[in-house]
Amino acid sequence: MTDSAALPPLRRVVTGLDAAGKSCVLIDGPPRAPAMGGGGLIWRTETIPADNSSA
Repeated sequence: MTDSAALPPLRRVVTGLDAAGKSCVLIDGPPRAPAMGGGGLIWRTETIPADNSSA
């Protein structure tokens, strides 16, 4: 088991495109607290960049 004190805090990083079409960071900070005490969602992508064609 991993000692949680050794892990860095979670970060929420949201990226997008600016008006010139250049990539930029929109949000970089702690994750939002889940509503009503529910769990949060952590995900990753298998490819970089992520395939958002079906979104």
